[in-house]
Amino acid sequence: MMKKMGIFLFVVLLTACSTSPQETETPYTNESSSPIVTPSKIPSHSANEETSEPPSNKTWEEEFEETSEPSKTLEEEVEETAEQRKRKGDIDLSSMEVIGINRELLATINQIFEAINKNDEKSRHKLLYDPIYSDEFGNDGPYILAITKLELDNSRRDAVAEEYELYKVADEVDIVKITRKMLTTKLEESISTGDYIFIKTKTDQKWKVYRSQ
Repeated sequence: MMKKMGIFLFVVLLTACSTSPQETETPYTNESSSPIVTPSKIPSHSANEETSEPPSNKTWEEEFEETSEPSKTLEEEVEETAEQRKRKGDIDLSSMEVIGINRELLATINQIFEAINKNDEKSRHKLLYDPIYSDEFGNDGPYILAITKLELDNSRRDAVAEEYELYKVADEVDIVKITRKMLTTKLEESISTGDYIFIKTKTDQKWKVYRSQ
């Protein structure tokens, strides 16, 4: 009986093994899990791309000159500064202080300033002893803003008269300190004082400027 039972179980197990479902394999496909992207047509130039220009044959100095503003020459700068320094109107004599100068000499000095105001070179030259030798106020005249002080100072008169042999051509010699206000080349106001030699000539007995000291 036991032998028949064993044979029966063996047959059942064998039948079960032969009839169990086989594992099925999923066939391999070449398709990727990600979608395939078809590349779009690439334009030859992007919208913001600039068209390149042919290289320039100019030197960097030439290109710099074209792009930079033209610089002024030294002469042009000097002329521009001189124009800015020029006085507008007449020399201011309203605050002029006069010390020790006689009336006749003072009249001559005032005539010089009047000639400067009028740009009257001929009249100004008549008040100079020798315009060719020394043209006082010729260069500075247009730039004098004001005369603030006239002061007689004959402390060195004898030495100056001897140095220039003034008494050969003059009966009297006076040295006047003239203080004036001007604009510097930096367009700033400055006060300066200079010594001016005046002589009363033997020929016409008139006061004239001999030179500055």
